[in-house]
Amino acid sequence: MSFTVRKEFHGSKLKELTNPFKYFKGKRLKDLRVTAYIADYKDVLGIGVSKIDNTPIVLSDLRFYAKVLNETNFDEAFTPFGYSRWKKMITGDYIYQKALCKYVIHASLNSDRPNVRAYTHKVDVPDLLAQGTVELTVSNQPQEVNFPKDRTFHIVPEMSISIKSYGGTGATPLVLAYNVTTKGFTVVMKNEDGGYVEGTITYAARGY
Repeated sequence: MSFTVRKEFHGSKLKELTNPFKYFKGKRLKDLRVTAYIADYKDVLGIGVSKIDNTPIVLSDLRFYAKVLNETNFDEAFTPFGYSRWKKMITGDYIYQKALCKYVIHASLNSDRPNVRAYTHKVDVPDLLAQGTVELTVSNQPQEVNFPKDRTFHIVPEMSISIKSYGGTGATPLVLAYNVTTKGFTVVMKNEDGGYVEGTITYAARGY
């Protein structure tokens, strides 16, 4: 929730004067102007604004608690806006979109003040394997191959290619996979003279 504070000028009322009326000697009430700072959603949030210099402004990321925070419950209750409560990090499987990690240093009163120069947090994710078979002809090469739709890589995977069969009686052709991305790759199979060779290859892409 957010609310805005705006500044307005209007004619004064006797109850709005900060000083007794006799202080404004020689002035009429209708000639006096007052400055009002009005907070939208004031009735909803129950916030009274007495003075804000830099108006209009927008305040956001406010959190309200039903209890008083103290040294005991502050660490448990206070979390960045939009995140759940802190929990102890235990090795295991977690499902999340975004995560924040923190560490706490404890030291006795008679010890030196601790300090941290570097902190490394390692996260391991499940490995992902995509594999398949590709039929190659002289006319369809270079052949662009897309990984299965249920195999979405977050990094460019490592590729391994094997020849299942090929046409001709010459030497074993050379298989090249290039332009590898998170979505697929391009493959060709050539003989020693550089010409395309018909055949079948299998591939395996490993990543996460």
